[in-house]
Amino acid sequence: MGTETTAPAVRVPTSQDLERWPVHPRPPVRDVALDLLRGLAMLILVVNHLGLPSWLSDATSTLLSAAETLVPISGVAVGMVFGRRWIQKGGRVVTGQLWARARKIYVAAAVLGVIVGVAQVVPGLATEVATRTRGGLELYEFDGPLQAVLALVVLEAGPWQTCILAFFVVTLLLAPVGLWALRAGHAWPLVGASLGVYVLGRALDVDVLPTQSERPFGLLVWQVLFFPALAVGFHRERIVAALRPVRRPLGALAVAVALAAVALQLGLAPASVLDWRATHFEKAALDPLRIVVMVSIAGGIYAILRRAGTHAERTLGWLLLPLGRNSFYVFLVHVPLSVALATGLAAAGAPAGFGPVVNSLLLAGVVGVLVLMVRHEVLFRWIPR
Repeated sequence: MGTETTAPAVRVPTSQDLERWPVHPRPPVRDVALDLLRGLAMLILVVNHLGLPSWLSDATSTLLSAAETLVPISGVAVGMVFGRRWIQKGGRVVTGQLWARARKIYVAAAVLGVIVGVAQVVPGLATEVATRTRGGLELYEFDGPLQAVLALVVLEAGPWQTCILAFFVVTLLLAPVGLWALRAGHAWPLVGASLGVYVLGRALDVDVLPTQSERPFGLLVWQVLFFPALAVGFHRERIVAALRPVRRPLGALAVAVALAAVALQLGLAPASVLDWRATHFEKAALDPLRIVVMVSIAGGIYAILRRAGTHAERTLGWLLLPLGRNSFYVFLVHVPLSVALATGLAAAGAPAGFGPVVNSLLLAGVVGVLVLMVRHEVLFRWIPR
């Protein structure tokens, strides 16, 4: 008589299981299109922060805002990289890694603030391009040394070009809460909570941090670009798999929406629409229309870069990949380069430059210097990336 065996029961994963297993076990593959998009955002940031009137600055400022691109990219990257680590290594380890990254950004921002402050006493240096906002606000005027030290410690003082770094410090400190929620299967509650805080922040219009970043990048409002993107990065493979059957029409739709957003940016719309846009496109308050337009343009560019694949990497990679893969380094180094450029122009008796053509060449030259510094790893030992 044969022995009867019973096959082990096969358990069909539930929808809750799918929420709890969001990451494919394969090793992560670097998203070149995302690096290229980040590089484009850094290129726009550098050109616009240098502040020279030129054709290049006109083109970049019209196309896209760097901040509204970099914050979602940061959220997606944290969700992809640290989300996988959260599953593999546990929350305690990943929380320590995220907080260590936040500490590195904080220390670098504080040190840069001190360096720029000390540089003000050096004769001939045009440090006002970093210490005075374009609205005329002096960032290093304090009542006594104690207040100055406190301002440097809390990142209230510092070059205006890097004030968003304080926002990134805080979002990295809070990111473990978001990753915990995502690992527990609470993606939609996380996104809903982020939207609720955004609405509350717009209604209250209050500063919750003592940092310089609060006015242009208020935490309660701008976090809405980070935490939903964190969820997208965490569930990226599931989202890509779900959308794969409709990827072509979806990509075409993304590009079409992006083109419509670009047309709106260029003023190619009826006067009534442009008038309405003028009152519903504020950056500090992050008006919903601004989010839709900027995210649409960034999403359309990303779709094109993904579609182009290796062609985009070969054509644009030499310029955008060094900037995109070393964005923190570029963020820090472009401040002293802007001071050097302003000092040279002041010495030449032309603080506003030499017209749109020459100014465009000067801006391209600064970007070229940054790319070369990255390629030759200048001060990589001392400047974090």
